[in-house]
Formats: sequence, C-alpha cells, structure tokens
Amino acid sequence: MMAIAGIGVDRIRIARIESSLDRFGDRFIERVFTLEEIRQARSKNHLARRLAMLFAAKEAVSKALATGFRQGVAPRHIETVHLPSGKPEIRLYLGARVAAESAGVRHVHVSLTDDDGVAMAFAIAELMISDQPDDQRPDNRRGGAERQPGSFMNNPDWKKASRGRIT
Repeated sequence: MMAIAGIGVDRIRIARIESSLDRFGDRFIERVFTLEEIRQARSKNHLARRLAMLFAAKEAVSKALATGFRQGVAPRHIETVHLPSGKPEIRLYLGARVAAESAGVRHVHVSLTDDDGVAMAFAIAELMISDQPDDQRPDNRRGGAERQPGSFMNNPDWKKASRGRIT
C-alpha cells in the first residue's frame, strides 16, 4: 500500500538553461548537476533541453520533500538517472536523503517531459508504510482525534463516496 508524503511540480523555459550555459558554462553545470547527470546529458543531443528537464526534476523533488532548496537540501543532493529502459529514477544524497528519511519517505517517483521550449517534471514522494494491521498502526486515522481539519475523512460518508456511491 502506498501513501503519498508530498507532490511537487516544476516547469522551466529551456532558454533559461541555455542562457546559464552561455553565461557560466561548465561552472553552472558542475554547481547544479551530479557527475552522472552531466555524463548522461552530454551523451545525447540538445544539452540545454536535457539539463532543463533534470533541473525541473530537482525542483519538483525538493517540493515533494517539502524542503525546497533549504534545510540542508541542495540541487546536487537530488540526482535523476535514466535506466536503460529510459525511465527516470531519483537518487537522494546528503541533505535530501536526510530530509526524506526524517519524513518517512521511502521512494520518490518522477515524470519528465518537454514541449514548446518548456521542460516540466512531476514528483511524488512515497511514504514508508508499516506492515502492521491498520488498527495497530500509530498513524491510524480511524479515531476522531487523529483526523485533520478539512480532510475528506471528516465526511462520515467518505467510504461510500470512495466506492462511487454518493449519499
């Protein structure tokens, strides 16, 4: 069973990355991206496009972790690598890893795209879920005291509504 700790989305104009490359060159690349990200981006065409998608992924993941680039999290602490299948995978290091572990995040999923000069990323931080039965979990929200204001669970008919029956 998956529970979501946070979501993040980011978009960036590819021209903005092109401008940074023109202005700062390798200094920009080495400050923001990991060695593996640089290697993968340089092995394909359209360097600025690829770096823009990787940058958007860093931003989206930092938002999903609810830290942004604060609280000890830096861009190089979030790495996106592409598996042989092409699927992007997130690896967390240093401050990002500490933030994820302290929030109970076990995995971060990411999706990348680009079109019309814009790169975009969407990230989902997945919580660690205990193997304990629901009624024995400390995060169990069946009791009224645990419910959050504005939660759909405050609606007594939420179970019926979740089955497609609205009363």
